[in-house]
Amino acid sequence: MEENSRSLKEEIRASMENQIKTIEEQIQVSVGNQIKIAQEETQADMLSTSLIVSLRGEALGILQTVPDHLQENYELLISRLEMRYEDAHLQQVYQAQIKSRVQKAAESLQEFEADIARLTRLAYPTAPDTFLEQLAI
Repeated sequence: MEENSRSLKEEIRASMENQIKTIEEQIQVSVGNQIKIAQEETQADMLSTSLIVSLRGEALGILQTVPDHLQENYELLISRLEMRYEDAHLQQVYQAQIKSRVQKAAESLQEFEADIARLTRLAYPTAPDTFLEQLAI
């Protein structure tokens, strides 16, 4: 009976040690994940802070469109900047096309005017319609 009691105690002890070891491993994994998340958050905060500090002129005005609690969201800041400036280089291309555009031999005056109006809207997307009409003439 004593032998059975010892064997049972040893089994219980071994089982408890295994459970403790499993719990310790889970804690290590959990702590490791929390550290990784904290490092990623810190890196994202540093990126957004660096971006905000480096903004100048019109680009700085983008911050006014982002609520204060979201200004540390780097991805949001980048998406807002891309929305605003992504087509800026295309505007210069369209302006150059307007300057060099001539009526083609088989093109009617209405087609030529429609293309000039289209290029004008693309070259100056934020301009008021009355200005665009005057410019296209």
